[in-house]
Amino acid sequence: MKWKWLIFSICWWMVFTAGKAQTAPSYAAIDGKPLTTRDSLTYYQQRVLRSYERWNNLIPNISTLQLAGNIGVFSAGFGWDYGKHDRWETVLQFGLVPKDHNERAAFTFTARESLIPWSVGLGYRRWAAPQASDTHIPWNKRAAFSFEPAVFSFFANTIFNDEFWVKEPEKYNGGDYYRFSSKVRFHLGIGSRISLNIPEAKRRHYDRISLYYELSSYDLAIISAIPNKDITLGDILCLGLGIQYKFF
Repeated sequence: MKWKWLIFSICWWMVFTAGKAQTAPSYAAIDGKPLTTRDSLTYYQQRVLRSYERWNNLIPNISTLQLAGNIGVFSAGFGWDYGKHDRWETVLQFGLVPKDHNERAAFTFTARESLIPWSVGLGYRRWAAPQASDTHIPWNKRAAFSFEPAVFSFFANTIFNDEFWVKEPEKYNGGDYYRFSSKVRFHLGIGSRISLNIPEAKRRHYDRISLYYELSSYDLAIISAIPNKDITLGDILCLGLGIQYKFF
């Protein structure tokens, strides 16, 4: 159990310290020379800058806290957004299933990929007029709030518990009875979220704070519902509620 607590502790540490991560050094910081453009750098300085940029891409810039959602009663994680207008997100989450929901408490791990195809700006941000007039910032980021009406997710989840298996044990009819993994589940989800966009002049720890919900279901539940008309959508869907922080 010690290694499980270690993994969980590392996850929490990364979530709450990601906001303190430093960005890549400016051009002027390299060799102490007052350089302003990449073209002004020597070949060596450009190579050093590219190395910093590659490593900085590995720094998580978002974190999540979630309640329920088929990945544990409580879960927390960190991740990255990328692509055009940050439409894609990859998040890694660790969850907790308390003893009340199982014979003993257990941890879960989830790898999630999300697509946010649309984002709508809500409200003119009068309290951040200088930034609101910057045409280089997308409208949904210049608005006081942004609304993502559809967030599509695909995620895989596993549980750290010896009572579950990836390959069916031989004791179950020679390993040919259940014919599915009880340890790994694949999920599909859809939800929405609304975000408060914090202007640069007022930022302290976060660039954006979002509240979201997600309705999801997993492979085994969907397969079981197809031949059984008595199983309704309400029986196979699960609601998750969460908050997401974007650091930079």
